[in-house]
Formats: sequence, structure tokens, C-alpha cells
Amino acid sequence: MKYFIHIDDISEANRKFAGDKAFNIALLKQSGVNVPASIALKTSACKDYLHSSGMDTFILRELKRKKLNDYRWEELWDISLRIKNAFIRHEMPTNMQNEISSYIKDSFGDKPIAVRSSAPGEDGKNSSFAGLHESYINLTDTKEILKHIRLVWASLWSVSALLYRRQLEIDIFKSSMSVLIQEVISGECSGVAFSKSPDNSQCIAVEAVYGLNQGLVDGTVEPDHWNIDRKTIRICDFFPASAHNKIVTPAKDQIIVKDISPNTKSLPPLNTKQVIMLANEALRQEKHFGHPRDFEWTFQDEKLFILQSRPITSPDDNTDLREYYDNLLLSFEQLKKIRIKLENDILPGMLKTGNEWKQKNIKDIDESDLLDCLVERGKEYRRWLKAYDEYCIPFAHGVRLFGEIYNSKLNPEDPYEFVDLLRTGELLSLKRNQRIVDLSRSLLVQHNDIETLKTIEDIFGYKYKDMSEVPDKLLNLIESYTDVAKPECCKNTMEELFINSFTDGQKASAEELLDLGKASYRIRDDDNIYLDGVKRGLESIIKEASNRISAGCFNEEQKNVVEKELAKGIPELHSPNINNNDKPLYDETIKFRQLVGQPAGKGIAKGYARVINKFDDLFAFKKDEVLVCDAVEPEMTIVAPLASAVIERRGGMLIHGAIIAREYGLPCVTGVPEATKKIKTGDLLSVDGWLGIITIL
Repeated sequence: MKYFIHIDDISEANRKFAGDKAFNIALLKQSGVNVPASIALKTSACKDYLHSSGMDTFILRELKRKKLNDYRWEELWDISLRIKNAFIRHEMPTNMQNEISSYIKDSFGDKPIAVRSSAPGEDGKNSSFAGLHESYINLTDTKEILKHIRLVWASLWSVSALLYRRQLEIDIFKSSMSVLIQEVISGECSGVAFSKSPDNSQCIAVEAVYGLNQGLVDGTVEPDHWNIDRKTIRICDFFPASAHNKIVTPAKDQIIVKDISPNTKSLPPLNTKQVIMLANEALRQEKHFGHPRDFEWTFQDEKLFILQSRPITSPDDNTDLREYYDNLLLSFEQLKKIRIKLENDILPGMLKTGNEWKQKNIKDIDESDLLDCLVERGKEYRRWLKAYDEYCIPFAHGVRLFGEIYNSKLNPEDPYEFVDLLRTGELLSLKRNQRIVDLSRSLLVQHNDIETLKTIEDIFGYKYKDMSEVPDKLLNLIESYTDVAKPECCKNTMEELFINSFTDGQKASAEELLDLGKASYRIRDDDNIYLDGVKRGLESIIKEASNRISAGCFNEEQKNVVEKELAKGIPELHSPNINNNDKPLYDETIKFRQLVGQPAGKGIAKGYARVINKFDDLFAFKKDEVLVCDAVEPEMTIVAPLASAVIERRGGMLIHGAIIAREYGLPCVTGVPEATKKIKTGDLLSVDGWLGIITIL
């Protein structure tokens, strides 16, 4: 066959066509190990598909918007989403579909199959792409099989795979993908084994769950864990799961999570004999391949099957970087737990702290109390910042998870169509902006009103004795809101379409996923406003302490402590730097005609640029100008309803500029290198939010 190699025919000579995973399975079978019936779809199939569909050109365009080292992680995820959506929408040529489907039918009949990535170099001794490329199990429908083969190909450009290739300096345009196609072995229990435990090199490690391995891999089911001494092959430690409540099992063209039967809840998935069998197999594989191994296994009718095997690679200098971003790609169950913590603890706590600090009159307290307050607020702000980093940032993945499932189910032309389904009009920034609209309209009637002054203080943080103190620039900005319309939310028909794409048994889970996606989208924008309230409280105490130092109010001992606290400044969020290019990205003498970024808000608009470098620049903003900034902060979104488009240097579909732009239906382009320097206030711009292109007219 043109595109296939049977597992019995895979050798070192054709390894580059079958990929590492298929090659390793072939070696295991040759050594006498039980493996599932398997065939490999060669790399040439992927290459022919890319060329015939035009996907090679599409991918080139996506990844050449700027240098790979200059993309933020969020931008790489967006690119990966668009590429994946294009793979879903572009079917294989008819002759390729026919050959692939008929050969799979001849090989497996009606048995459910798994399609697994098997890229050349994927499971090498010096690098490991474990978990970076996709695998899908329990497929029977021909159309679904072909679709998921394309999704395996698409995972060459998953965000984790792109990031890892960049770290290893592997040319992403020379990468290729084979697909290992295997019969699904529906075992009673499954798991992983390491010939050298990641935590203790003197031990073998075995982890096991009831049912399919998928529950262990995605974190849905907690595994039992055994450590076995490498020399004596005796069990050293056993760490049972906290509870055996769930089991992942196959259903028609899907896998489902079910409650475990009562008679097995108290029993571990493996007995001692099976644990020792796995330990011996781990050492046998290590000896056979010549290096430590980890492998996935399952027991069916007490017979051990090896599903896949790969080398255990040593961590490199960039492990922390890869782990940090991989930890943001959470499962549905993990996201549900984080949501409870956020809604019941973290966000209410931030709000309470910010309100208490706002209401305290720090100008009337003495120096000793001011010093205590300064130290306390610094510690408290850092505590909330840590909570933001550990919970708020990871929870944003709820939007991404929903988007991937939505696109996979409905194959939309616009890869960001799913965002319209998550918009509820409940964002705090929208409510604040609506208050400005109401305030603007009330000013047409009444200019000297105590309630108006109180509203101005609540919204902008400025306190005035009467309306005569309110600066004209602030009044002019408020009055610009008179004709601003309230943004529209999605139609219920979109929800129905999404829910109805699932079977009756899945619809409850689909509704739960949609609800979590909406919460993730809302909190992604709201969380910064909560944190900003705490930050403002710290800023106010720092300002007051600085003023009193200048006025000589502190004694020498107090002054030393205050200066030490002030030197700490206001800490910002930190994440590993994935941009290795510290050199200027452009020549300042060049006048630019066209700039390219990431499409983040659909539509095309024209308008004069207003570059915002600091908060005070907002007061000069005029209706229908294009908001251009380095990074849209929460306070900047007050001018979004006045803008015709948004341009931001920082990239990603979940940054505040992109979120607020979509809420108001504005074209938005993000990830534009040095946007605030290449674009000048007053430049006439055309902003294409569909393609991510800005033209300076």
C-alpha cells in the first residue's frame, strides 16, 4: 500500500517513515511482548495532504507573522488553535480517504481503534515529545477516524510541541508525522511504568487505574502508586489512591467516566504478582533498548499488553519553562476545582481587601500606624498576587478547552466563533463602562450633583469637593459616552446548536462545560479588576509614605524601614521568559506601511491612531480613534466603547484588549512588535481583525 506499513514490516530502514512510536512497538513485538494489532500511516500521507489541501501555505503564513522566538505562549496557543481548526475543516483528497479507510477496514474490521502520533524523533534518547502530540482512542466511524488522523497531524503544531521545538532549535517546517493505528485493548486496569522512578533512581515506579489509561493521563482518575526496588524486585512503598470512585471505559466512538462498582472500591487495581510482572518488564525493556524506559500497559483477562514505550529523557535547562506552560493546560476536572476556590475564596477575598483599604483614611493616621499599614499591605498584596498566579491564570484555560471542543464539534469557519457563546455581558469592565454612559447622560441634565461626584470617585478614583474641581479633560471624556450603545450578547440558538451536537447522554456534560467556559471567560477579565483594587490600596499607602518621607515626618529608625519597603516597589506577575530576542526589533528611521500581528477581534475599521503610553493619555482619546498601546490594563478599557479598533503589542486572544474589543464588536490585532513606536498618534490606520494586518494609510 502507498501510505501504510504493517507493524511486522517496520525496521530501522523505514523508521523515518513509520515514526518512533511505531518503531518501538515493532521492536517490542519482535522481542515477544504482547502488543495491540498495529499499522503505521506513513509520513508521506501527511506531506501529501498538506500540499494538496494548501495547508502547508496556511501554516507557513501563520508561523511567519514574526520570528518564532518573539511569540508569547498565548500567541502560540492561538496559532495552534487556528491551525487545528483548519485541519478539521480541510478533508483529505478522495483517493487518499478511500485508501486509508479501506486499509483500516481490512486490518481491523469493525473493532474500535486508537490513532496515536508517531513523529520521527518523537521518542528519541535526547528528547521526548511525550504528551505534546495527540492520541485518540475508541474510534469506529470512518469519518471520525479520518478526522482524528488529521487532528494527530495537526498536533505537530500544538502549543507545547511548538514551544519544545523552539527550545531544542528544531526546524518546525521540516517536522513530519506518521500515525500509529492500533486495535483498542479494553483492559480491566491500565497504567504506566518507569524502569527508573522520576523520584528515586533506585526504584521502579508503577501507577495503575481501573479501566482505560486515559483517566490517568488527563488527571480524571487518581492512580495507585508502587515503588519497587530495582535490585531485589521487592515492593518498597505503596501509595493507594485516596478513593477508587471513577473508571474510564469505552462507549460508542467515545470514552466515558463512570462510577466504579462497589465491590472493587476498596481494592487496588493490581495485585502483587502483576506489580512484580510490570517491574520485570520495565527492567527487560531497559536492557533490550539500552536505556531507561517508561511505557503504557493494560491487563486484559490477566494478559499484559504494552501499548507504547519510550525512553526516559534527562531534564534539560528549559524544563521549568516547558513545565510552567504545560501546567496551564488543565483538564475539565482540575478546572472545576479551581473555579470553586476562585469563586468562594480568592475573588471575594481580593474584593474585601480592596474595599477595606479604599475606605481607610490613611492621611489621618500617625507615622507608626502608617508604617505598620505599609508593611501589612505589601505582604497582603504579594499574597494575592501569588494566588492570582496560581489560580486565576490557570483558570483561563477553561476558555481554551471549551474552544477546542466547540471547534471539534461544529467545524466553524471562524476559529474564534466560540467566544460569542461565552459572552454574557456580565464583565465588571462592561458594568463600569455602562455606569460611565449613565453618568454621561445625567450630566446633560445636572452638573452640580453630590451623587455625580460620588459616582466619579467610584469609577475613576478621583475625589472632588464640587463639580468646579472636576477637570475639563475628565468631563470631556465622560461626555463622549452619551451615544455609546450597550454591547449585544450571543443568541440562544448558538447554545442550542452546541448542546445538540452531543448525544443525549453527553448533553449534561456539555452544559457543564459551557457553564465553566462562561465562568472562565468572565473571570479572565474580572480578576484583574479585583487585583487592581488591591494594587490601588498599596499604591495609595506608598504615595502617602513617600510624601511623609519628603516632609521629614519619620524618625531615623522608621525612615529606614519605610525606605526598605518602598524599594520593594509593587511586584508584578512573573512567568518564564520565552522571548529570547532582547535586541530592538526595528530601525527607528523606517516609516512603516504595513504591520502584521495576531487576529483577535473580527472586522475591519479605519480611524486615526491614539497611542496610549500612560493613564493620563486616555483623557485625550476621541470617539472613533484606534486605541494603540503596549498592553491594555484594566483602567484603559474605559475608552474601548469610544474606539473604532484596538491594537496591542502584547499578544493572545485572552488578553484584556482582545476580550473588551470582542465585547464591543471592534476589530482587534494583538502581538504587534513595538506597536506604540511604529505607530504614531494621528496616523490614519486600516485595521483588519480577520487577518491581523494593520495598514498605515
